[in-house]
Amino acid sequence: IENNKKNIIVKNDDNNIKNNNEDTKVELKNNIETNTNETHVNTGPPEIGTTFTQVFTVPPNVPDHTWCFADHKSFSVRIGPDYKKHGKKAPSAAPLYSPIAVDVICTKLRKDHITQKMAPIDTSDINTNHPHVPPIFVIQMQIPSEPPTSMFSNAEDGPGWAIVMYFKITEDTCNQLLDINTASPAVKLFAQWCEKAEKDPAWRARFKVICSCLNLDQMGLPNMIVSYNAKPVLIRRTGTFYRGTNYCEFDIHVHKFANLAKQSIHMLSSRCGEMYMQIGFVVEGREDHELPETLFAALCANKPQEDRGEFLFPEDQEED
Repeated sequence: IENNKKNIIVKNDDNNIKNNNEDTKVELKNNIETNTNETHVNTGPPEIGTTFTQVFTVPPNVPDHTWCFADHKSFSVRIGPDYKKHGKKAPSAAPLYSPIAVDVICTKLRKDHITQKMAPIDTSDINTNHPHVPPIFVIQMQIPSEPPTSMFSNAEDGPGWAIVMYFKITEDTCNQLLDINTASPAVKLFAQWCEKAEKDPAWRARFKVICSCLNLDQMGLPNMIVSYNAKPVLIRRTGTFYRGTNYCEFDIHVHKFANLAKQSIHMLSSRCGEMYMQIGFVVEGREDHELPETLFAALCANKPQEDRGEFLFPEDQEED
């Protein structure tokens, strides 16, 4: 697999593997050579996906610090009728968007609305058939490098790293949007969310993250932490929605979380380099006509490591 910054070769018993979306052959070997906190030489806006390599195997048969497709059926989402009464869930249908790239970057301060700082993504061949639904959806998870200095700290920025995930709308979603009246409940709900989330905090607060660590039971973490594995989390007040010409971006500012939550998250994020993480995103469905829920995006991040993230921007490369 060739990456702009490095070549990575991985080995596994299967020498030829096909991706569901494109025929790609990957030669596998056991060792991987990488650099720590590489500095990216800027000659223009960085291209997406140059810092975190895609592989076409599945955990645990994957190298560290890579990403791959997730199994959407492993995510449990709300179903009707009468969810409020019965609380039933079932495996998600296929997501509305498909992952195309991931970056893991390090920054001295938060980089909000990162898509506008990256090289443009060509979507000239895509018509979503809806004025508010974008061809590209970008999600940035901003993670502080250090825990809060005290429980009374009010810091909402500082050194950190970010996992930036880029998704492209699927052909099936575009086809459903040709006639919104006949689209699935999830497509209708997502279209409404894209229209209203930018200005309406109540709609924006329906953004839900489901993060599952596939090997959490091997890590010796407290039972309280383990009990939250794969539980949905609503991003109510610490998410920001941005819209560009051909994309929407949603930033999750962990820097802005309450200190107790930041302390717990740091306990986990400091060990991300040991985790096979499945990450899914869904707009929360509440009424029967909004159910069943369906993931709008998902992927696997395989043992992502802060010390292998790259400094992409000049202001982060300068010495203090």
